[in-house]
Amino acid sequence: MKTTISIIVCLLFFSSKACDMCGGVSGNASIGLFAANQFHYLGLRSNFRDYSLYMHEIRQADQLIFTQEINFRYQFTNRIQCYGEIPYQYGIEKTDLKSEKSYGFGDPNLLLNFILINKKDSIRQRFHFASIGIGVKAPIGKMRSGSNSLTYIYPGTGSWDSKFHFNYIFSPKTSYGFQNEISLSVKGSNPMGLRRSNVSTFSSQFYSNKSLLGYRLISSCGINMDYFFNLKSNNNALVYQGIVIAPKASFNLITNKMLFGLQLQRGLIQNINQGELRQKWSFSLTINYLLKNKKK
Repeated sequence: MKTTISIIVCLLFFSSKACDMCGGVSGNASIGLFAANQFHYLGLRSNFRDYSLYMHEIRQADQLIFTQEINFRYQFTNRIQCYGEIPYQYGIEKTDLKSEKSYGFGDPNLLLNFILINKKDSIRQRFHFASIGIGVKAPIGKMRSGSNSLTYIYPGTGSWDSKFHFNYIFSPKTSYGFQNEISLSVKGSNPMGLRRSNVSTFSSQFYSNKSLLGYRLISSCGINMDYFFNLKSNNNALVYQGIVIAPKASFNLITNKMLFGLQLQRGLIQNINQGELRQKWSFSLTINYLLKNKKK
């Protein structure tokens, strides 16, 4: 049961990314957490995101973003975890007249997570978990000069970004629980002076834990809210401002040493630059291999 609770917490990350509008580098990303600190992991995540650009309520272009990520988690101590990801992105912008594409490695991310609370009651039914994290994104990926919409389908942003994250999970029983996250991504300026919008994210979801053919099925549903702050760039580049509220759901299957996940999200209520950009569907497929923590 202890292992099951640990994996539940790991899976409840829902890889919903508040992207850099619209690049493949995440603005804020939910993270997976292992409460009982029994496993490291190494995995792959495939993401698809779909956007439309509008002007005066007339659709001007569609942007499709495909990202493949190598991600990992390493447990240094019972209280300190390290998360990282290396993305490779393929981006397309389609208009009625032409299509533009860009592909290459994106900016890698690294985050240190500090566990504040990891508490179970005497019969291991009620469970509390809380953590804070701080991370950085390095400007290594392929980027584009200039400030038109094509800038946002390139894999890299050219800026150093900081990330701050708080996560709290409460499980009244081992069969279900609730997760809440708050995060903030603070963007730096790239060599051309473009500074993208800072992003604040709030996420809340309910999850259930069921047995399925001898394995564990972890499903969840909830809501995600992203707020993009208004910022002025040094060269008057395009900066997005507004809010996106999106329902989300995930389905995760746990075997002996593998985690398989499907996550989806749909922009529902949104007002980015008075409707200039609209988020549509986001899908994510994950596969993680669990590695025993021999230092435990």
